[in-house]
This record gives sequence, C-alpha cells and structure tokens, in this order.
Amino acid sequence: MIGDRTRTVIITVVTVVWAINFLAGLFVRDYQTSESINGIFMAIVGGLFALGARKQDPPSPPPTPPGKE
Repeated sequence: MIGDRTRTVIITVVTVVWAINFLAGLFVRDYQTSESINGIFMAIVGGLFALGARKQDPPSPPPTPPGKE
C-alpha cells in the first residue's frame, strides 16, 4: 500500500504547509488564511494515520489463566 517513510514524508509536508498558512495569517498584514486548508489537513493526515493504524498487527489474546488449559 504506502510505506512508512512515504506516509511520514507526506504528513510532514502537509503539516509544514498548514503551519506556514497559519503563521502567515498571524504575521502578514492583509493575508487571508484559507479555512479549507484545515479540512484538507485533517482529511489527509487523519487518513494517513488511519492507514498506518490499520496496517498494524491485531493485539494478541490475553493469556489463559492457570488451571483453565
């Protein structure tokens, strides 16, 4: 599907773009931040985290108590 390194790079790039947009709204006069970038950020990063979580192995069952084997 998608490699761990590729997923990390995409998350990093999207986060940097989002942070630049956020900081530009604070420091650059007459800059109008795009509200849609927050939704795009959430969709991309959330989706990539979900793909990473789905790829992990399921947890192992709890151990059998003594005497119930």
